[in-house]
Amino acid sequence: MWCVLTPQPPLDWQDQELEQQQEQEQQLEQELEQELEQQEQQQEQEQEQQQQQQQEQQQQQQQQQELELEQQQRSWSWSWK
Repeated sequence: MWCVLTPQPPLDWQDQELEQQQEQEQQLEQELEQELEQQEQQQEQEQEQQQQQQQEQQQQQQQQQELELEQQQRSWSWSWK
């Protein structure tokens, strides 16, 4: 008597295909996530830059105001003398 073990290719095959599909999907998901993260980081950086610029501008304005104040005070003191 011969005992022949016949593998069942169809099942195996399907399994493999499924696995491949899943892997691809996972890859896609990962890529998407990465892209999203990058975008978020970019936005954050841009916001930070903007904030820095604003701060710098404010500082400049303050300096100018202080200067003007000094000048005014000087002129006042001059006019008082």
